[in-house]
Amino acid sequence: MGSTVHATGATGILSWEAGPSTYVLCNISVDITVTSPEEPEAYHLLATGLSIGGDCP
Repeated sequence: MGSTVHATGATGILSWEAGPSTYVLCNISVDITVTSPEEPEAYHLLATGLSIGGDCP
């Protein structure tokens, strides 16, 4: 297991597809750049259509 690093800033888009109700997340997509004081470079997080599961069709 790695250590936890806390972000000091982030920019980008986090979007999701709602399931049967607006409170159930089915799929999440992220395109975010994160910065941290412990790391010299920013990290780019990019993923689309991550399935959350649960009560989703």
